[in-house]
Amino acid sequence: FALSHILFPLILFTSPPSLSQKKPKKNKSAKKSASNLATLSQTNRSVACFVAYKSILFHYLKKKNTLTQHRDKVKLNSHWSTCEKIPHMQDINKLPEQIRAFIRSMYYREYPLLINQPGMCRKDNSSFDLDSPMLLMAIKSQVGNFENRQAIRETWGRSGLVEGESNKKGGLVRTVFLLGRQDSGTGPHPDLKNLLELENLKYGDILLWDFRDTFYNLTLKDLLFWRWFEQYCPTAIFVFKGDDDVFVRTNALLDYLHKNEEEHKLQLLLKRKTEMDMFIGDVITNAMPNREPSTKYYIPENFYKGVYPPYAGGGGVVYSGSLALRLKEVSERVHLFPIDDVYLGMCLHRLGLSPTHHPGFLTFDLPAGERENPCAYRSVLLVHKRSPKEMVTLWKNSPVTFFVRKNICT
Repeated sequence: FALSHILFPLILFTSPPSLSQKKPKKNKSAKKSASNLATLSQTNRSVACFVAYKSILFHYLKKKNTLTQHRDKVKLNSHWSTCEKIPHMQDINKLPEQIRAFIRSMYYREYPLLINQPGMCRKDNSSFDLDSPMLLMAIKSQVGNFENRQAIRETWGRSGLVEGESNKKGGLVRTVFLLGRQDSGTGPHPDLKNLLELENLKYGDILLWDFRDTFYNLTLKDLLFWRWFEQYCPTAIFVFKGDDDVFVRTNALLDYLHKNEEEHKLQLLLKRKTEMDMFIGDVITNAMPNREPSTKYYIPENFYKGVYPPYAGGGGVVYSGSLALRLKEVSERVHLFPIDDVYLGMCLHRLGLSPTHHPGFLTFDLPAGERENPCAYRSVLLVHKRSPKEMVTLWKNSPVTFFVRKNICT
């Protein structure tokens, strides 16, 4: 509700009587006394209302200031006020079903964790001491995408000590897959619950929450992962968040991350910077919402107006672990949005940050005819998209590593 909803009763309370009302006749001797009493009564009412007004206004502005801090040039969910319910109920039935489903649940963020990995970042299962993985890979998957997960486990998402490509230093990598429910209770899906439990028993890398796993609920995976991260793996230095249909040159990525970590340590020594606010990907700027109802990314005009803040699109991004903790906190003050990449941009904007573009993150794949050329991958960190078979082929042949080290690529 808005401030006017609070003040409206006060306005009614302090409004003068209607001019059409008949006043009783009074003699002159009583008129002055009655006038004084009326003036005093009106003054008391005015003072009382003024005090109430100031009290309500103070608490309203205090709440509004808390909820709207950090806002600047770009309006987040710009058609919405902080407290307004959006959109109006009479408009909802005109929207596509996926938008209606999102609106019905957009204020709910508490979903039980059905499958957890509390020991993912512990040094051993009996210890409460945490490792500090160089890279925690959080990969958005779906229950039925077993082939994708298996290909990732065998290739670029393999957990353990991974060496760098040009720098042998490498680092400890941990991988988790982020899933919501997709079973007979959430839609026309085969019930793969038992198979998923067996998969988890064997690999121990599944995080499953009790929400319907749909495209418009992908944002929930970010929110719930940040909460999990804060509780179970806050010591990870970097986080990769991506889809299960991308190919990542993990060895080269570790080289890049080591370089960033060393630069940050230098900044700390020079006392120029304390937070590592790194967030890299294929950055998209000045993007407008898609207004075509038949498309996957459709956003109605009464749902969001204006330009999106800068965001990183495509199949994956990398950000620092310290920034993941800050994203978790700020996300509590940012309305959920159906497109997860844009939502991350909104959270960054609320923090006063912008994502950094990296040309090695390819949202739209390599140029035509270059997909099969190993040398075309020498400057790539991530490419979207690749099938499980293509992932395994790329990794087994180690095309970039082999050709670059043999000086075949020019």
